[in-house]
Amino acid sequence: WDYVALGDSIAALSDSYPYFYATHIEADRDVRVRLNNLAISGAMSGDLLWSLRNLQPFRDAISEAEVVTLVIGFNDLLRPLLGPYKSGNCGGEDNRDCIRDMLRSFELNYDAAIAEILALCSSQTIFRTMTLYYPDLTNSGLDEDLRPFIEPMNDHIIQVASENNIPVAHVHLVFNEPDGEQAPILEGCLKDQLHPSGLGATVIADLHRELGYETTCR
Repeated sequence: WDYVALGDSIAALSDSYPYFYATHIEADRDVRVRLNNLAISGAMSGDLLWSLRNLQPFRDAISEAEVVTLVIGFNDLLRPLLGPYKSGNCGGEDNRDCIRDMLRSFELNYDAAIAEILALCSSQTIFRTMTLYYPDLTNSGLDEDLRPFIEPMNDHIIQVASENNIPVAHVHLVFNEPDGEQAPILEGCLKDQLHPSGLGATVIADLHRELGYETTCR
């Protein structure tokens, strides 16, 4: 089987969850899996959408894949959050205009990216996406509650996935237990402020595995 991983550094790094998920697929489906990791560190939702629309290798890979996974959104948030918001230049009375602008842009890009993927994949494709967990940004001077920033993004991911019958790995409910809202407290799940450790990548892969292997694209 061909497995295409799309997204940002959460999927792009050499010890990221797609490698563990590929092993699960091989064991569960008794197939050999060829992982085509097209995730790009630092990618934002707009970058992904551009690639899906303009890079023929991306389009061909998805159209030929038996499995496609997607994680995107962290860089959309972190750039304004650690930039203008942190410096007090985000705009608005609450210093959150740039965050609201980001959210609107993310929602449009995410919707369009999902539409592109669904148009490209075949009726036999297993397509999965995941929620964004709450990173530990205390060392970046952001020790406040991150729910107002990430929760709307997760709500949109879940809504769009539900509307298109795409199973979602609710990673934040495990990384940010017990109620899916705290900074990461699953011990050892992060190797830095943002990126999953080997344990964290395994947890994400396990959550994808628990979604089963029903085909998604129609």
